[in-house]
Amino acid sequence: KIPDDEILSRQEMDGILGEFEELKDPRKAKKLFDSLLEDLDA
Repeated sequence: KIPDDEILSRQEMDGILGEFEELKDPRKAKKLFDSLLEDLDA
């Protein structure tokens, strides 16, 4: 059994899938990756 805190909430999954949709637009993809890198640096 997977611990609950390791399971992404439905809302988080929808957000991630939505971001994958945005990756089809190169400009949005770059902005998304930039924000992800900032999150990792934080």
